Amino acid sequence: MASTPLRTKILATLGYVAFFCVCFIVFAYWSFPYDRLRDYAVQQVAQREAAKRGKQDRYELKIGELGPAFLFGVAASDVEYIRHPAEEGAQPVPIRLDEVEVRPSLLGMLFDSVDVELAIEAGGGSLDGSCSVAPDLTKIDLKLADVDLGQLGLGAYLGVPVTGRATGVIDVLLPSDTVESTGKIELEVERTTLGDGKAKIAVPGMRDGFTLEKVNAGKLDLAINIANGTATLERLSTDGADLVLDGSGLVKLASPVGRSRLNLTLAFKFSDAYKQRDDKTKAVFELMSFRPELKRATTPTGALRFQLSGTVAAPRGRPAGKLAPKRGKTKRSGKRAPPKRPKKK
Repeated sequence: MASTPLRTKILATLGYVAFFCVCFIVFAYWSFPYDRLRDYAVQQVAQREAAKRGKQDRYELKIGELGPAFLFGVAASDVEYIRHPAEEGAQPVPIRLDEVEVRPSLLGMLFDSVDVELAIEAGGGSLDGSCSVAPDLTKIDLKLADVDLGQLGLGAYLGVPVTGRATGVIDVLLPSDTVESTGKIELEVERTTLGDGKAKIAVPGMRDGFTLEKVNAGKLDLAINIANGTATLERLSTDGADLVLDGSGLVKLASPVGRSRLNLTLAFKFSDAYKQRDDKTKAVFELMSFRPELKRATTPTGALRFQLSGTVAAPRGRPAGKLAPKRGKTKRSGKRAPPKRPKKK
């Protein structure tokens, strides 16, 4: 057995080695050339987009500063991810983030997965949580607090400019077998607005769509429950002075997400005051009133209602102003109507 002085020397030597390793890692981490890493990331995105062929959307990445964050993370400021639509004359759509902190899990990389903790600031709000991506499982757990949806560029994915302040949770588990998908999405968006008076809004029955002046949609309430591979739209509503929106239905999830099947009903009603706001708005709604497809979408209360089917990547809209009763049933009792008997001669 080693003597006490020898044991002390061994422990001291191991301590010096450990101290050296820690100092080396810390100093290497803080003195890393983050400016070069920032330039490399921007160049990689530019080279990938330059290699595209044909008429495709193109993207551009901008990063103001890049540096170390606490606990071996990376922090970036003034981040912009800009989408340049392929459509001629379309305006660029930027996603702007004031601060982004990413802390990867080294242990997750050993098991062929990417696990990161996120802390994002955008427009005075924050988005915190974690994201894990593995070959057979994706897990997203995020909390939003007063996030500016305009800076996140959400409208680029919805087909209509959107602004508002979002608070809520996104907690979803998406395995490779979509039947086992679970989770929930609950969001409240205050001071929601739609449209900007410039962007074209696609509407079933109108090939060229129409330009929508800014709409005050008020508070938007969204709740989606995911179970057994089906995302059920439990709540989708607004209470704005200009627009009242209501939605229901479900989405059968598939991989990739673009193949998920839609079965949704959306209804929206503009206020009379909004329809008469100015000459341009009056002309738009007068034009819409002559479209036969939109006439079939108009409900007795004056709302426009559509049924959405197809896939997330290729949705189809059908006018549903008057939802037809099920064939072979009477309206009053819901029972099947008895067959008509031939009249006696």
